[in-house]
Amino acid sequence: MRSRFLLTAGLVLALGAPGSAVANAAPAPRGPFTPPAVQMSYYDDHHDALVTTDSSRKAEAKTLNINYSPTLGLLKPRVFPKIYLVKGTAAAGQLWVLGAEPGEDNYSPVWHEVIVTWNQAVTPVLITSDTQVDDLVTAGSVTEAPRDVLLNSAVIAENVPAGMTIDPPTVFKTFYDAHKDGMLATDVSTKAQANAKQINYSPILSQLDPETFPEIYIVRGMMANGQLMILGSEPGEPNYSPLWLETIVRWNRGVTPTVIKSDTRVDKLIEAGKVTEHGTSVILNCPVIGVGG
Repeated sequence: MRSRFLLTAGLVLALGAPGSAVANAAPAPRGPFTPPAVQMSYYDDHHDALVTTDSSRKAEAKTLNINYSPTLGLLKPRVFPKIYLVKGTAAAGQLWVLGAEPGEDNYSPVWHEVIVTWNQAVTPVLITSDTQVDDLVTAGSVTEAPRDVLLNSAVIAENVPAGMTIDPPTVFKTFYDAHKDGMLATDVSTKAQANAKQINYSPILSQLDPETFPEIYIVRGMMANGQLMILGSEPGEPNYSPLWLETIVRWNRGVTPTVIKSDTRVDKLIEAGKVTEHGTSVILNCPVIGVGG
């Protein structure tokens, strides 16, 4: 089993902290930051662990008590792997069924929802793989109905033994508009960075247009004590997304660093010639799980 999400301060530092050169998933509450609940799913007859944090559909986000992300709604569902949700009558122990997992070319933390229902007069059995779904559709036993909905549900452990408990990802703090938000780090669009940060590599993320997403600012080199990453949005904003475009910020030579707490401040410092911004094409999956702490 691979479980890369017992995140430590080392990962937070690597992402640019000071001193460095679904159901039941928690929404973004104000106050202390609590990790989201871990849920199990099926992939190719074994269990994978997930954390579900965001939906492109406002009604679903409210039902699941997770974030609504308008930006996810701008993406084309067909680009992403499928996640099968069995509705109505189902066999005991039925879980969501994934169409990919980390290590595969089509893995993504963002999934295209497909509703699966058992047809009348058919006795449900446990569905544990996407191949089985296809076979059941062919046999006329179930009906699948793709939805125009994307769900952010990152895989945090694969091939989990029955009964094993998986710890949720560690929550780390970021700045947004002079307050702190809680965030996870689960997936990235480049293999090198995934290996360095010990998170998932998602080839699908690298195929998306980086300009679609809000920026996450990572201060590198010299910085003030207490500097965190800086978000360009948060849940409740019209451009919020769990997917972020990584932007590197460096203090210019001869300037005394101060703590930067907002994207507006980044812009002002650039205008004043105090920092330099370096754009990248790297997309990070870093869902916000708490705001205003």
